[in-house]
Amino acid sequence: MLIGLTAGGADALKSGVGDTFVGGKPQGYSRRTYTHAINGPVGVMTETLYQILDDRKIGHQASIPIDIRSRIENALSTLGEGEDHAVCETTSRLTWLYYLDPNWVKLRIIPFFALTNDQAEPAWNGFLHNQRLGDTELFALLKPNFLRLFEVVQNWRWDSQPIDRLHQFLVLACYWNTQSNQYVNFSEARLALQRSTDDGRSEALSFLNSIIADQDVWDSFGRTFIAKAWPRETAYQTPQTSQRFAAIAENSGIHFPDVVQNIFPLLVPTTRLDLFVYRARERDDGERASADLPRKFPNDMVALLDRLVPEDPALAPYDLGGLVKLSRRLTRLCGRMRGGGG
Repeated sequence: MLIGLTAGGADALKSGVGDTFVGGKPQGYSRRTYTHAINGPVGVMTETLYQILDDRKIGHQASIPIDIRSRIENALSTLGEGEDHAVCETTSRLTWLYYLDPNWVKLRIIPFFALTNDQAEPAWNGFLHNQRLGDTELFALLKPNFLRLFEVVQNWRWDSQPIDRLHQFLVLACYWNTQSNQYVNFSEARLALQRSTDDGRSEALSFLNSIIADQDVWDSFGRTFIAKAWPRETAYQTPQTSQRFAAIAENSGIHFPDVVQNIFPLLVPTTRLDLFVYRARERDDGERASADLPRKFPNDMVALLDRLVPEDPALAPYDLGGLVKLSRRLTRLCGRMRGGGG
C-alpha cells in the first residue's frame, strides 16, 4: 500500500487540509500538525496500522509484532508531509506504545522529540493531541525538551489546542511532582512560564483553577504553586492573568480570604469582570455560584474589586455598584457586630 502511495512523489502525500485564509490572505499556519495528519494518506494508513495493533490486544512490554512494526517504520521514512503525518500519528499514541514496547519507543521514537531534530515539530504536535502525560519513566525521557519547548513552540504556527495542552501538562506535572518528586518542580515550572506567553500563562491558571477545585488542593498545592511557581515580575502581571486569578478566587469557597491575600500582589486592573460580578451577586434564579462570598467575606471582596476594577468608570463591569454597596454594607455590619454596637 505504501509503495502505491509514494509512487506519486511527495505531492501525492500531502494533507487534504488547505491553508487558512482571513480577508483573502493566507495565514501561513503550520502543515506539520495532527489535524493535517488525519487528513493525509500516510496519516490515515498509519492510523489503520495502530487500529490493527490494538485489535491484537498484546500485553505489557510484549513488543510490537514485526509485521506491523516494519510497516510503521516504512511510514516513518516516507517523503515530505507523509513522514510528518506518520510521526504525528505515532506520538499521539506515545504512552500506549511505551506500555507495549518501551525499547522500540526509546530507540526509534524518543529521538524525534529532541528540539534539534527535524521531526520535533510534528512529534510534539502529535503528543500534545493526547490526554496522557505519561508515567515517570517515560516523562523522564521527554522532560529536558518539554521544559525548553515553552520558548520554541512560539516559533511554530499552531492553533491554540496543542499549546493549551502543553500548559495543562506543565501544571499537571507540577502537581504530580508533589507526590512523586519525579516530574516538574516549582522552580522549573516558573522558568517555563517565564518563557511562555500571556495566553499560555493564562491557560496554565485556568487549569490550576480546575485542579484546585476538583481535587480540593488549595492548601496542599494551589497556594504553593502561586507562591513558588508563578513569575513575580511586573511584566507577567496582565489583565488576562488577573481575570484568571479572579476565577480561582471565585471558586475558592472558604479559602477566599487566603486566595485573595496570595494573588493580590499579582493583580492589575482588567475590563473582563462582568461575569465575575454577575456570579457574585445574590440572585433569585437558584444559581448562587459565588454569591455567598460578599456576605461571608465582605472585606476581602471589596479589596479584590478595588485591585481589579479600572479607575475609568466607563470600563467598570456591569452592576459593579450593587455588589460594592452590598459588600461595604456587610463590612459595616460586621464591624458593628464585632464592636458590640447597635
